[in-house]
Order: sequence, then C-alpha cells, then structure tokens
Amino acid sequence: MIAAFTFVKDSSPLTAVATVEGVFGAAYFGVGRGIGGLAGGFIMGRKSEAFGIFAAVAAAAAVVYAVSLAVIWLVQKNSRRPVRSST
Repeated sequence: MIAAFTFVKDSSPLTAVATVEGVFGAAYFGVGRGIGGLAGGFIMGRKSEAFGIFAAVAAAAAVVYAVSLAVIWLVQKNSRRPVRSST
C-alpha cells in the first residue's frame, strides 16, 4: 500500500499530489474493499464449497511465496561466494 501511494505521489505533479492521493485512497479503501466484500459474499452464498476454494488459493499462494523466498535466498547466497582466481 505504501509503495502504491509513493508511486502515485511520484507520478503526479506537485500541485495535484493531495488530490491524487485522496482519489487513490478513496478508490482503494472505499470502492475496492466494498466490491471485494460484495464479491466474496456472493461467492460464499452461491457455492457451498467456497471455503475449500479459498483455502486452496491461499495454500497455493503460500507455496509460491515460499518457493520464491527460497530461490531469492539461494541466488543471494551464491552471489556472495568469493570467486577463485586462476593465478
């Protein structure tokens, strides 16, 4: 969220920073959360297996996150290894 506000601030002219941040905040906190709650309630009401679907999506996201952290850690670990010279 902070990164998005920073991007909005850096992308807008100085005379319109407050207005752009206000519109962005209203869109995120007002409309975005309202539509998300409405869509989630609709899905929960229409599907009896909605909890299982949400759990599977959350588990898949957790696996992707864990794998990406492991890859980043391995890349950083290998990049710190000193290079041996042949002389």
